[in-house]
Amino acid sequence: MEGLISNADVRKGLLKDMDDLNKVEVEDIVNYTLAVIEEATTVIGMLRYVMSFDFPINYLTVVNISNQVRGVNIY
Repeated sequence: MEGLISNADVRKGLLKDMDDLNKVEVEDIVNYTLAVIEEATTVIGMLRYVMSFDFPINYLTVVNISNQVRGVNIY
């Protein structure tokens, strides 16, 4: 998984090029700053990880030991 697009990302992208929406590219709205956690992480470990960010985490990508996406938790 390379990135994620949330409703907020779409709104920001659309507002940026409101005059010509044809200029909006997917790459312009993808959020590449993903919070990723291994599926074997404990709840305590997950909470510590989420609290380590200086911004709210709305999506937490869950991966297996091979770094394959297993799911996305939405908060």
